Amino acid sequence: MLGILRKDYVLFALATLVVFPVVLLMESVTLTELRPALVMTNMMVVWLLALVPLMVIEVEEEHSNGYAMLGSLPVRAGEIVAAKFLLLLAAIAACTAAQFVFLAGMRAAPALLALAQSAILLTGALCLLLGGTFYSVIFSFGCARLMTVSLFVFTVSSVMAPILLSKPAARALLREAVGLLLGLSGLEVVLGGLILYASLFFVSAALFRFEPRKKYQPLD
Repeated sequence: MLGILRKDYVLFALATLVVFPVVLLMESVTLTELRPALVMTNMMVVWLLALVPLMVIEVEEEHSNGYAMLGSLPVRAGEIVAAKFLLLLAAIAACTAAQFVFLAGMRAAPALLALAQSAILLTGALCLLLGGTFYSVIFSFGCARLMTVSLFVFTVSSVMAPILLSKPAARALLREAVGLLLGLSGLEVVLGGLILYASLFFVSAALFRFEPRKKYQPLD
């Protein structure tokens, strides 16, 4: 497992220990007061910094038949899956901790500060769940099929979301769901996210296979 960690950690470390702290430092130098738009921006940055390295690494694994090669080595599927999940967990934990440090140096109304703290924890938990789901699909079907499914879901969502949100009932349901999530305590968010992430780990370990997948071919 240590070999997998050493092989894959560079991109995650670069994103979460270099790029994100620099982003937060630039924000703290130029801004002294917390704003909702800033919280939303940092949430989106965390999504990108956690999931883009994951996808880059897995596309390369698929392109080079990395998992098929690992199958010839004395390494168990569970060790590979554990290494991947631990790296993602460490990356998101680092981003979450950095955001709380960032908040400590910003002026903010108590209500906005509490909202920002809840949003940070929820972002981390949702990143874990999405990353764990990505791994489940990749380990079973490969990146190529994940890309296809993701593109389909994104296209359908882009078309259907404006239609659904134009209806008052859908907007009310969305507000209720967001309010319910933001109303969870920090402990509930963290424990719930970790429990679901652990469940996805076991699912991924059960679905993992060493044989080559259909390779992802980017469009020219």
